[in-house]
Amino acid sequence: MHTAREVVLYLCAVMVIWSGIRLIQERLGAERRPPTEVLKRLWRPIPPVAAFLAVLMAVMAVVQGVHPSVVGTLERDPDGAWWHCLTALLVQSDGWKQIIFNYAALVAIAPFTERMLGSRLAALVYLVSGVAAQIVSTAGWHPIGAGNSVAICGQLAACATLYIFRGPNLKLRRRLLMIPAATAILCALTNNHGIGLLAGCVFGAAFAALRLPVTATPEPAVR
Repeated sequence: MHTAREVVLYLCAVMVIWSGIRLIQERLGAERRPPTEVLKRLWRPIPPVAAFLAVLMAVMAVVQGVHPSVVGTLERDPDGAWWHCLTALLVQSDGWKQIIFNYAALVAIAPFTERMLGSRLAALVYLVSGVAAQIVSTAGWHPIGAGNSVAICGQLAACATLYIFRGPNLKLRRRLLMIPAATAILCALTNNHGIGLLAGCVFGAAFAALRLPVTATPEPAVR
């Protein structure tokens, strides 16, 4: 039986995932398109940063499957070196279920973020959001563990927050407010995904203040 905390965490996950799906569909003009066509639009032409991350995480999934001990070597550890806050983004401490879910999220969100923000900003948001969440986790929220979902959350939150401030569809802007709401709840529950989302929200607000454009059909670019 799930506890009240677990129920709230699941609800926050649904809020974030549903908002992300709506944002991607609206941006690509693919509200009623099958998932395969949405993926084609996301990956053609190939966004280089997203492709690098997809290949890297696929390789690391294989490495983790063949040598499970690599998780203990790379995951965050309060007694370990500082670089564990970076390498913890390379492995998934909860095994194949986490690998599959996070990889699916990466394949959808990373190319979309790169199209919306540009290659350099997409990479910056991924890295900073992920490392920030790992640092806070190591400091006490969840000292042992690993995973890159916090970085993916940061990318989604950055895109959503930029759209909230500068997007043309008012109805979607209101729906996307569920992401900062979920951010606040997750941070209150000391769940590290809240830190990834929070970092992304800060980036998105900064991009909006800098008047980063929200194009009708995002294309990969280098900024």
